[in-house]
Amino acid sequence: MPKWRSKGVRLQWLYSYLLVLLIPVVAVMGIYSKTRQLIESEISRANSALLAQLQQEFDANIDYCFSLTEMITLNSKLSSLIRNQETIGVQERLGISQLLTDLRAYSLPRSTGASLYIYFPKGEFVLNEKAYYTADIFHQSYLEPAGVGIDRWKGFLQSGLRGFFTSQESYGGGPDKGIMYVHYLTDQFRGGSTAVLVIQLDQERLLSSLQHIQSYNQGEVLILDEQDRILASSGNPGRNYSGIPFESAFRQESGVAKLKLDGEDIVLSYTQSAKTNWKYIYVLPANIYSEKAEYAGKITYFAIIAALIVGLLLALMMTRRHYHPLARLIKSANSHHKRELAEVSLSNEFDYLEEVLDQVWESNTAMNEALEKQKTTLRSHLLVRILKGRLEQGFPADAVLPEHGIKPLSDQYAVLLIYLEDYSGFFLSHEQDEEKNRRLVQLIIANIVEELTEKEHQGWVTEIDNMMACLLNFSGSSSPEAAMEDMRTIAEEALRFIGDRFHIHFTVSASDIHRSLANVPQAYHEALHAMQYRMIMGTRIFIGYGQTQHEHSSYSYPLDQEQQLSNLIQAGEAGSAREMLERIIAENLSRPGISADMIRCLLFDISSTMMKAAMESGLENDGLFADNLHILKALVNGATVMETRQRLSEFLDQLCKLAEERKKKGKHRLKENVIAYIADNYQEQHLSVNSISEHFGVHPSYLSRYFKEQTGDMLSEYISRCRIEQSKLLLLQDDMLIKEISDRVGIFSVTTFVRLFKKYEGVTPSTYKENRRSLR
Repeated sequence: MPKWRSKGVRLQWLYSYLLVLLIPVVAVMGIYSKTRQLIESEISRANSALLAQLQQEFDANIDYCFSLTEMITLNSKLSSLIRNQETIGVQERLGISQLLTDLRAYSLPRSTGASLYIYFPKGEFVLNEKAYYTADIFHQSYLEPAGVGIDRWKGFLQSGLRGFFTSQESYGGGPDKGIMYVHYLTDQFRGGSTAVLVIQLDQERLLSSLQHIQSYNQGEVLILDEQDRILASSGNPGRNYSGIPFESAFRQESGVAKLKLDGEDIVLSYTQSAKTNWKYIYVLPANIYSEKAEYAGKITYFAIIAALIVGLLLALMMTRRHYHPLARLIKSANSHHKRELAEVSLSNEFDYLEEVLDQVWESNTAMNEALEKQKTTLRSHLLVRILKGRLEQGFPADAVLPEHGIKPLSDQYAVLLIYLEDYSGFFLSHEQDEEKNRRLVQLIIANIVEELTEKEHQGWVTEIDNMMACLLNFSGSSSPEAAMEDMRTIAEEALRFIGDRFHIHFTVSASDIHRSLANVPQAYHEALHAMQYRMIMGTRIFIGYGQTQHEHSSYSYPLDQEQQLSNLIQAGEAGSAREMLERIIAENLSRPGISADMIRCLLFDISSTMMKAAMESGLENDGLFADNLHILKALVNGATVMETRQRLSEFLDQLCKLAEERKKKGKHRLKENVIAYIADNYQEQHLSVNSISEHFGVHPSYLSRYFKEQTGDMLSEYISRCRIEQSKLLLLQDDMLIKEISDRVGIFSVTTFVRLFKKYEGVTPSTYKENRRSLR
């Protein structure tokens, strides 16, 4: 089995299982937190309930102390005894006896364990429900065993405080020995003398009540008065609670507070009496307070750890089990793939398998494409053989055709030929791969045409002779007329849909309906014949073979028309020549039933006439021959009449333009020749317009008009000016006479010479000569 990879599937699965395992663990932790809070809340509620019960018991005892104090205060015998406590006589002793009886009559609840006594400070005696005691004897009997000093006891009782609760510790007794209610009594009739009533709650019963609460969960109970002094405690008598900030901790009537005492965390549950403002406090160490919660936590943690261990083992086992099939796939892929998993830097096994599958898919796709291309090529080759009639004798068509996806529906066949005209609108400007573009266009047309034929019939498209051919096979229920109409509908729908949707334009020709596969070559030739008429009938249309019948065997292009067109070209008259070209082509196209071959011959003749006119005009150059050859090649390759007419018209304009330029150049050369001829022959007296025109072979009037147009001077005046200019040079010679000079420049008459010289120079020859001589 493959090793564990840091980013492998096994680790990802293991992490997933552990993540799923963590969900219940987190949920259990949350539940435990809520459970802990609930347990602590329940403990606090239980403690508060016990404290409330204790508060109620103490409030009842306190109420009874108040009631008992009120009854004793109103006792008339007590008032008399208070008044006469210093002198105890017979009457007073009788009153003491009666008062003892009354005190015994006051019933104190057994549950409280309460006892009382009255101290008479001036008489130094004490009365309780049992007997009469002197102060010393009472002290020795009841207080001295508790460690209370007599002086401190008397001083405390004579302090003058009225109506308060305290503990024995306040006057020297041991700590937490009980609670006493102290009330000072006065003579209600005369005042002055006093006595002290002390009601003491039995400490054993009090402590038993406190210990009942303490035993609930090992805490300590404190009872504080309104001044936060400890009145009673169920804990260690020597423990110091001064470290507890009672005032700041107890801001409500009841609640729970967490503090520290002597370095130990404690939890205080407390409640406060509304009657006495006493505080009943339950002090519990924090570890005991949360003991049950901690126990639940231990169980929870143990369960979580056990679940994690078991879950980890199960996760490992499940990961191993689920990875085993994947490992087999990896092993199989390694044996066939060129790179093993350990050699690639992919993140996990699935990426590796994806790479392997992609390569396999690409290989299979390439193989399928090759097979499909081969299949398509074989079918196309078979279709071409059928169309051109190259099937050998005894060809098993019934067995071979189905193997190539050709399953005829009937014995009715026809051929559609498709000639691509223009598909540039389908591609962007940068898509210049012509072969690739043409193959894509052929694929689009083949798919759409085959789909259109499959609605009611079937057809198979192939490429043939730079065109596309569709061998149509009609359903057996179609009549020849219905089949022809369906074929026209298919062709026109293809022309419309492909042209509008894909901007691919083409021309479609069709044969007649033929029976049997053996007659398909004849149908193909009929479609070819009909396609030739695209040059006459136009492009991007449907041409049926039936539209090309009843042909004329010749075209009209007589010799006089040919000569007239040649003359117009040589004369450079482009407008007239173009008009005649259009008339010749239009007359022949209007002839009913003229064949495409005859129109092609006519266009060949017209092109030949243009080239002969160019050669007769001396316009021969390589560019003209190349342009004419381009026209002829396009015509051979199936150019339409409209296209060829446009090319011939452009070629005609080019020839006429060259002829016009040649004529202009010829005129300019004639001017130069005439000027040169005059310069060479001005001495000749017979030099004139007639002699010059005769020399150059042009008409005298034409030469005069032409020279006037080119130079701005009449030819005769130019001759005279030329002679006068030459005579001015001769006049500078002293030894030459006027007559001699006149003869030398070709002017026979001296008079004529003088007149002409004066006309152009403003002076006579003699005067000109004298002036020149004086300037030397």
